[in-house]
Amino acid sequence: REAIRFQAGSPPIAELGLPPVATHPVQFVKPDDFRAHEARVCIAEGHTLDDQAETVLLNLIRGSGLEGMAGIDPGPGERARIVQPLLDVARDEVEAFCGALHLRPRRDPMNEDRRYLRAAIRHEVLPVLEAKTGRGVTRSIVRTADLLRADRDELNAAAVAGYQETIESERGGEVRFDARKLTALPPPIASRVIRLAVYDALYRLGFRLFMEPEAELWR
Repeated sequence: REAIRFQAGSPPIAELGLPPVATHPVQFVKPDDFRAHEARVCIAEGHTLDDQAETVLLNLIRGSGLEGMAGIDPGPGERARIVQPLLDVARDEVEAFCGALHLRPRRDPMNEDRRYLRAAIRHEVLPVLEAKTGRGVTRSIVRTADLLRADRDELNAAAVAGYQETIESERGGEVRFDARKLTALPPPIASRVIRLAVYDALYRLGFRLFMEPEAELWR
């Protein structure tokens, strides 16, 4: 065991003196801002196996491609900013554990409002899928996300290599490529190379907190 100071929850922004996030009725600090304020190595979030399955279906409906179908990244590696220690644990197991210890976790009322897509998937879509197939589908969906994440990581590695081979110059917000080399790349790799160029330019222009994970792909 290690002596690790643990702080749970999302502290109100007013307590941290950070800028507000105007996307939620109760304004809580975003994880990156909290991490920067607290100077922590990473943040542990409480997403569960069920959250992962919901996220994959949500992204499928949105048409977010391979990145979205890979689901929530578990955050492996020493440089992870956010880790997901409960991502392999079902929600009912977490709730049972809390009940056994007489804990009263906070519940977001938005999770019960089926006007929101995630809540509709949780309370209507997944139960229908399980009823019609006669089996639990959550773990199958999550297993698919795990396989797709491995494919995504390989494509990202190939994109980093392609970026380094095709780049001619980088200056400020400008990135120049060798057009002949870039168009010779397979389209799935070339599109990722362009995306990396955008991330790199934004990173060098000062958008570091937001772009850090993507920019670190090749740094």
